[in-house]
Amino acid sequence: MIGILARPFRGVALFCGAMLCLGWGSANATPFYMLTEGDPGTSGAARLRTFDSLADLMALNQASSTLIGSDIGGTAVSIGGLTYDGDRYLMITEGDPGTSGNAWLRTFDTLADLMALNQASATLIGSDIGGSAVSIAGLAFDGDDYLMLTEGDPGTSGAARLRTFDTLADLMALNQASSTLIGSDIGGSAVSIRGLTTAFEPSGTIPEPAPVTLLIMGLIGLAFARRKRST
Repeated sequence: MIGILARPFRGVALFCGAMLCLGWGSANATPFYMLTEGDPGTSGAARLRTFDSLADLMALNQASSTLIGSDIGGTAVSIGGLTYDGDRYLMITEGDPGTSGNAWLRTFDTLADLMALNQASATLIGSDIGGSAVSIAGLAFDGDDYLMLTEGDPGTSGAARLRTFDTLADLMALNQASSTLIGSDIGGSAVSIRGLTTAFEPSGTIPEPAPVTLLIMGLIGLAFARRKRST
């Protein structure tokens, strides 16, 4: 009797095990992306580097290093930040740092569009970001707010600010929810910020089946096995 009842459970267990092997209950490894730039604005100076793990990033064992387009907006344009907000890729580019109307928010629908510089839009951000000596140092999205790091004279005490924006429209208009000084000094008089990220990960994972779902699947399998046995 125990052997007969064990058979359907064994089948359900094998089925669930197969699903786990196919990827259910686990997440895909999400790569790390790093933008590097040579002489800002020079044709072919920007590269998107990918790393399979944090260890690879620390060791600079890149999975790929791909040139981004051939030119980003002109000979004096530099990249100020890159992030993904769950819908599209956002990249801030900057002309002469701190100049009125020098910053652009460029959006890309896919990673392939980003690499080819096929932008969905390129919009001027406000008219001035904090003063004539302020530069953008990083951009991120935490699942709720857009975060932007700005920096005055790099390394100067109290030069770095974390600016938050409730919506993408607020970011483009520079309607900041807050602007907060970050500490008082970042590492010394010659240290500059060159990036910002968050733990928010909108994609790259496979949904895990809930335990209740697995239980229901098991009960259905058991009922089917009993019905087959009775017929």
